Amino acid sequence: MISVFLNSAKIARACLPEASTRLTIAVKFVILPCLLTLFFLALSSGGSASPSLESAFAVALGVSSIVAATSIVSLVATDRFEGVTVFLLTAHGNLALSWLGRYTVVAGISSATALLGFAVSMAVTRVNFNWQSLPLIALLIVIAPLSAAGFGACLGSLSMWLKNSLTVSNVAEFALPIMIGMIAPVSVFPAPLQALCLALPPTHIVAAGRHLALAAMPEFWNETALAIALGSGWFLAALVLWKFFIRRTRVTGNFEVF
Repeated sequence: MISVFLNSAKIARACLPEASTRLTIAVKFVILPCLLTLFFLALSSGGSASPSLESAFAVALGVSSIVAATSIVSLVATDRFEGVTVFLLTAHGNLALSWLGRYTVVAGISSATALLGFAVSMAVTRVNFNWQSLPLIALLIVIAPLSAAGFGACLGSLSMWLKNSLTVSNVAEFALPIMIGMIAPVSVFPAPLQALCLALPPTHIVAAGRHLALAAMPEFWNETALAIALGSGWFLAALVLWKFFIRRTRVTGNFEVF
């Protein structure tokens, strides 16, 4: 069982195009997250020279959630183009362990991105940080990629319907920063769009970060619980979609959809 988990993690890492050289690793996992954090921090703070702690927490957690969701969609798309999906569905072994090993790589990258974003945010935020809240920040850093996993997996499953499966990832990468309340509160949107935004787990992770910065603990725990619940719901939806694709493939006898 452990070998299935480890081999799946190795395959997932090998399937990441940005992990092919040290230069692409540095650009994708260090330089780009730092620049994204600074960019969104500037937008969130309205260009202020001294961003607030609230903005710093929201941006660090938001970037982590976006990386987690879009990385899963990209991984599913890469699997489809390189034949890994067919291998996973036809190989003997525990399919759940295989996907757990693959997601561990994505979750690890997302958590590292959150830590890096948090460090960059703290470096430019001229506000005294309450170190007593550090364990709760660590909790959110762990929960952020986990809650975004289900949403990302659901988008990845839906991308199987498209000829170009990277379309979903590209749209999500640009839409999520606006929709999850990282730049501006979701209350500025019309009611139908607000409902959609509030159905996304990253929205509540970002809100939890903002409440933590303001020391509003009841609201913090409420938003954290909502993020976990919604993440679980999206994961179940992704599981249903994925099983539908597996059943359809076995009935038709071909893997053209993949």
